[in-house]
Amino acid sequence: MLSQRISELFASLNIDQIMKFWELWSNHIQKNEYLALDITSISFYANLIDELEYGYNRDGDKLSQVNLCMLFGQQTALPAFSSIYNDSLNDSKILSSFLDKLEFFCGKNIKLLWTKDFILDLI
Repeated sequence: MLSQRISELFASLNIDQIMKFWELWSNHIQKNEYLALDITSISFYANLIDELEYGYNRDGDKLSQVNLCMLFGQQTALPAFSSIYNDSLNDSKILSSFLDKLEFFCGKNIKLLWTKDFILDLI
């Protein structure tokens, strides 16, 4: 597929279709594999993405950005789920929202481990 057609395909998906994809895809992640979570910001030159905002940029770039929260298999490095958030949310709010979206993992045995900073920020 040409990149333009791929972009059109992705643009045509609604949130229910995206969540269904992640639900089906998660069945392919190894059952005994640990899932790791990462939150990072991504800067853009684009100006047509609704979620983009100007905020703190540790590199000092004056670019708009989004936060990407991704869950991925530790051994395979395959994504298990991801979601983007506007830049004005802090990591603890992103994490809280992200965990709410993981309802389809509820039937699996999930254990969470995070740093003291996250726990203190969530309290």
